[in-house]
Amino acid sequence: MKLIVVAIAALLASGWACGEVTDAALQAYLDAKFPAAVAKVSVNEKLVRIEGTIPRGANDVFLADIPMDLVLGDPACWQNLQQIQAGADGRFMVDIPRVRDRNGHAYDRLTSRWQIVSKNGELIVPASQARYAGWVAKHNVMVSVILLIGNPAKTADPVVKLLGHPDATKEGIFSMPNVTSEEGISLYGAALNFLAERWSRPDGKYGRVHHWIMHNEVDAGWEWTNAGDKPAIVYMDLYQRSMRLMNLIASQYDPNARAFISLTHFWTDRGGPHFYGSKQLIDLLVRFSQTEGDFPWAVAFHPYPQNLTVPRTWEDDQATFDLNTKQITPKNLEVLDAYMKQSSTASRSADGMLVPEGHRKSDIMNSPLGL
Repeated sequence: MKLIVVAIAALLASGWACGEVTDAALQAYLDAKFPAAVAKVSVNEKLVRIEGTIPRGANDVFLADIPMDLVLGDPACWQNLQQIQAGADGRFMVDIPRVRDRNGHAYDRLTSRWQIVSKNGELIVPASQARYAGWVAKHNVMVSVILLIGNPAKTADPVVKLLGHPDATKEGIFSMPNVTSEEGISLYGAALNFLAERWSRPDGKYGRVHHWIMHNEVDAGWEWTNAGDKPAIVYMDLYQRSMRLMNLIASQYDPNARAFISLTHFWTDRGGPHFYGSKQLIDLLVRFSQTEGDFPWAVAFHPYPQNLTVPRTWEDDQATFDLNTKQITPKNLEVLDAYMKQSSTASRSADGMLVPEGHRKSDIMNSPLGL
């Protein structure tokens, strides 16, 4: 049986519709069981190495180089294909130049996704899930920074218009970055590269940044990292690209650099009509990491008391000691630690931090600890 027939059967079984950005389409993509797999992607100064497996005897198989800004399944994903020559056991290893031309510009494949596809004439069908690079060769007081993007819905500035997500609305204080167009992600990636290179110099001339907190309180993204009103899985598909882009770029200069997801104390309780809840976003980030390649992300958690103006956290009745608690406050912080250590949740996201919070001077006497 030709690989393309097996691939089509996998797509039909999953319900995935190529090129769609809906919650159902993304969930089907994450759940799909494909006949081939990209096992590892590594990058050095000159080459990208892709390793994986295809069914034995398959000869209609190609490797697709998919820029991060493209939606999986978009016909533009198939514009750059490399035929795969596998061994008798179905395993393959391909070395490809790191830089190629894209629309007249030098394009760095560091941030590409790699997907196996089957081709029969003009018909091209995905035969694997896509995978990002998981290992990047390094160039030769620990500081954390928070990266915030201006809201393009609130300004006519052309740079902010290009840098911020095009669906952002005026309700947001800040915006999700524009990771859905070639021009937007090129500008955003250039800014991240400047920051990472400047603050990872071996001579430490400008100091050093190790932790990159990607935007603010994304479970309350409507207010703090706005990309319009989107289902949680569609929102996370955007956000995890921003995290992964930071990781891929920063790890060139500092192999210990890490991207952090920023979350509020709302756990299973969403906290608002346009919000998501921290637990749901962590679960989705884990799914994307498991599907498209794990990377060393971590959690920057804001452990507010239940009532932000009442720091007597021992009175927090929505902070319970089970994994489905409504909120995680200083009263039950061990729940977050226990949840992240589960085998179903654990990835290379072993790190975490509690982001400082403040109290009014009049409340200090009622609080056991002010951070």
